[in-house]
Amino acid sequence: MEIYVIRHSIANSFGAEGATRDEDRALTKDGIERIEAVAKGLKAMGLAPEYILTSPYLRTLQTAQALQKGLGLKNVLVQTPNLAITGNPEQVMEEVNLHYPAVKQIFLVGHEPGLTELIGLLVSGNPNMGLKVGRASVTCLHIHQPLETEAAELAWKMTAKQVAAFGERS
Repeated sequence: MEIYVIRHSIANSFGAEGATRDEDRALTKDGIERIEAVAKGLKAMGLAPEYILTSPYLRTLQTAQALQKGLGLKNVLVQTPNLAITGNPEQVMEEVNLHYPAVKQIFLVGHEPGLTELIGLLVSGNPNMGLKVGRASVTCLHIHQPLETEAAELAWKMTAKQVAAFGERS
């Protein structure tokens, strides 16, 4: 299984566009453009996830929707509270093991610090491994089923700009 860990793109601050709760913060214009460029890059790389799991927060949902659209996919989005800021990596691992054990490619769209902790657990068993996940960046993990600590190999990690460059070449 390949898991692609993607942090939401650039979001508005509290209060912008009337967002009074963290859950309601939308992507900025630059954030939308950035994730659309990332989606184009991922498409040029030949990626086509069977599912895109996303936090229900607006900025992550918008990120996941832009990925789905940019990759030309339909009906692959699944909202899960396990990828929300209040979720935890162990719950994400349990969810994938329970509901998506036979999937070949899956995207996980969420927030920091949960994504860094998830990658750390999967790769080294240490949630504080120190790997940082930038906005709209993509981290590819090769997983040996089932998902558990130290079951993943870090295949590659790219910034949004690096991924977008693949789309510029096509």
